[in-house]
Amino acid sequence: MFDVRRLVHRGVAEGALRYELLRPILGDPVAYEGCRARLAREVQRAGIGLYPDLEESPTGPSDSPPIEPDPRFPSDSLQVYLREVRRFSPMGRDEEAAFARAFEVARDVLALDISAAISQGESPALLRDLGSDPLLLDALRARPLRLAARGKPRGPGRDLPRRLDRIRWRLGDARRVRSLFVARNLQLVPLFARRYRKLGVPPLDLIQEGNAALFRAAEKFDWRRGVRFSTYAQWWIQQAILKCLYSQSRVVRLPVYLGQKLKRLNEARGDFYGHSGRHLTPEELSESLDEPLARIRRALRSSAPVVSLDRDREEESPLSERLPDPRAPEVRDEPPGPSLRLRLEALLALLSERERKILRLRYGLGGVRPCTLDEVSGLFSVSRERVRQIQVRALERLRAQAERGRLAAFLG
Repeated sequence: MFDVRRLVHRGVAEGALRYELLRPILGDPVAYEGCRARLAREVQRAGIGLYPDLEESPTGPSDSPPIEPDPRFPSDSLQVYLREVRRFSPMGRDEEAAFARAFEVARDVLALDISAAISQGESPALLRDLGSDPLLLDALRARPLRLAARGKPRGPGRDLPRRLDRIRWRLGDARRVRSLFVARNLQLVPLFARRYRKLGVPPLDLIQEGNAALFRAAEKFDWRRGVRFSTYAQWWIQQAILKCLYSQSRVVRLPVYLGQKLKRLNEARGDFYGHSGRHLTPEELSESLDEPLARIRRALRSSAPVVSLDRDREEESPLSERLPDPRAPEVRDEPPGPSLRLRLEALLALLSERERKILRLRYGLGGVRPCTLDEVSGLFSVSRERVRQIQVRALERLRAQAERGRLAAFLG
């Protein structure tokens, strides 16, 4: 059995409790479970720092040799990132468990300091001054039963700044272990991100989302279940990447559950098409996936491609380039010579005044609205039949004129 008090006294003498000093305890799960609570209490009571020998520096050489460009990731900035990530050596199973225990000890000490501050009625100041770091929020929720048994909290003490500084110090210790734990596993994220590299989102954006999920996986990892951290973090990384894809790869964002359903539908349709050479109908998809037909049709409607209103499917040029500009002068392909308006006026001049007025009213010449026979008959106080006869006679006279042939050029 390890003498925890002696280890803490050595840490007090050296100014901090080094990781190498606790390695025998962290490497033995049975011994660790037996002295975890006492170790956290002694470290919190002694007021010493944890793991100053754990630095966030690469474990490999600083001047790593240049690597060949990866065709799967053509971006130069991505090549630089991959080269930096490869400088961190991956962890083995035993080292993962030891780091997880070290992280657990740091969080326990942080929870003890937060418990002491909350017992003095300083929880509002903690949330106001320390922010919303997940480590802090998890520590605030760590010991609710123990805090409730302490009775009514007292008012804020005069040593609030000192307590806040100490909690910030403990929070920094936990963050340092978490950062190094994540840095040693950063190579996991590009392995999963490259599966989705052709779906419309830049690889660096996918890696950034995966790295954020890796931090959360490190906080939730439980070494007691006996699984590797890479196996546990895979779900967190994939969920973050898929959420990023559903949010950024489409013009209209899809919910995550709908994107996953579309993925299952496409896989089922692809498998069936590979065997039978035809696509599944919505009814067949509903039967094969045991889903309601209405949900299948809704998912298929949401997968339709987004078409811009400014572009026609048949035309390649934008719609804005095919619309006329009302401010631009009107350009017409008219035959040489007098305009159509002048030639119509010349033809109408061959008619009588009454015939000209009736044709102008009936056909809307001169910018007026075309009138019916009843309206024209009311203006001239004659019958509808008389107006029709005058109109027919005037048109026959115009057809007999030689000037009429010159109007045919405007019809082509």
